[in-house]
Amino acid sequence: DNIVQPMVAAMDAVILQGNEAPAALVISFENKRKAMGWKGKEVEISLLSRPLGLAFSEDVVPVKITKLVKDGYAMSRGVKVGMAVKSVNGQSAVGMQYPEILELLKRGTELLPSSD
Repeated sequence: DNIVQPMVAAMDAVILQGNEAPAALVISFENKRKAMGWKGKEVEISLLSRPLGLAFSEDVVPVKITKLVKDGYAMSRGVKVGMAVKSVNGQSAVGMQYPEILELLKRGTELLPSSD
């Protein structure tokens, strides 16, 4: 039985390599609000479907979450108002202009399945 488990895991890994990985939008955020008790700390959140249920600052860098849909998907995944986008799907947003960050977010969101 101990020998079978690693073989099954290895087979699963091979099968997954043949298929496209499930879409995810992985955003790394920095909290900018003192009130949450973790100002400056970074957190990575994976969003797996859309609509995301969030709004962010426009034409301002760093891009920050400004609104969340009450009981929406982003809120259920731990996104909070005031969080600033640091990276999108592993690509750093630090030093980027707003249109570049917006494009990263759009491309990542377009790959997600819709929950509607």
